[in-house]
Amino acid sequence: MRNEHFARDYPSLARLYHRQFELTPQYAKGLTARVDNSTPDHLAMTEQLAGWVITLAGENLDTIQRDYDWICQMVLREEIYFRRNNSYRLKTFQQALDEVYSNDEYMEHYMNGLLISQIWWANHTESFRFYRDKHLGGFTAPFDHLEIGPGHGLLLFLAAQQPHCRSLEAWDISQASANQTRHALDLLGLKKPVNLRIQDLFEAHSRQERYDSIVLSEVLEHLETPREALEIIRSLLKPDGRLFVNVPINSPASDHLFLLRSPEEAVEFIENCGYRIEQTQFEPQTGMTLERARRMQATITTLVIAGPR
Repeated sequence: MRNEHFARDYPSLARLYHRQFELTPQYAKGLTARVDNSTPDHLAMTEQLAGWVITLAGENLDTIQRDYDWICQMVLREEIYFRRNNSYRLKTFQQALDEVYSNDEYMEHYMNGLLISQIWWANHTESFRFYRDKHLGGFTAPFDHLEIGPGHGLLLFLAAQQPHCRSLEAWDISQASANQTRHALDLLGLKKPVNLRIQDLFEAHSRQERYDSIVLSEVLEHLETPREALEIIRSLLKPDGRLFVNVPINSPASDHLFLLRSPEEAVEFIENCGYRIEQTQFEPQTGMTLERARRMQATITTLVIAGPR
């Protein structure tokens, strides 16, 4: 463990770490390396996220931390298929709907696991830091912000904290999911108004609103027609607007459809959909260097900020 000041300097993270150690001791080695190998800046971001996770979890914190094992086991099963077949297991959104999205118990485990993964998977934590510092930090004048697929609401909450954020909007195709996002934002104490709208991105061609900032985080890999999605989003951006994309490559999961083989392929795909690339950052999965992740064809979170051409 890092040092005797860990609990003092990072109390929320230390609380999660020690309880995770108790609930899932099989991951003790990885959890310890995750903490010990992190920089102070990274730990500061993780501490902030840990506080939010504790707030969102409430009395269900143990359940959420137990579901860390659930999501690790799910990814392992999909990884075995991926290595044997060189492809993701599911090919259509209908398959994902039938197997994953329509199964309430499965989705509860999945969402819990995704929430706690923001702490234990370093590439997830680093994506928050890049988003905060590079995307949101790049706005020096009032901006109108849209997120597509807001999930737990943490990225929306970060956007709301920016002094230049003039308006916040989020789209989801599920009323239940939108209600969960609203509840999460309420728990986090968000005061700024958020327009949570039930809106299918693929039916947004005729919308007249335009945005300075659009976020598409961990959504592209779930789509059958990702090119169409990026082209529609381009039409929703103001001429000097900026899109933030977070898409993992070589990242098998039970509802991932769109497979990208390298960070460069992901960047080129976005560029070929009519964007000029402004900034990129590539974050390998926990415990790997970028070079090793490339060599092993392991997960690399690909972060892109782009504007319309």
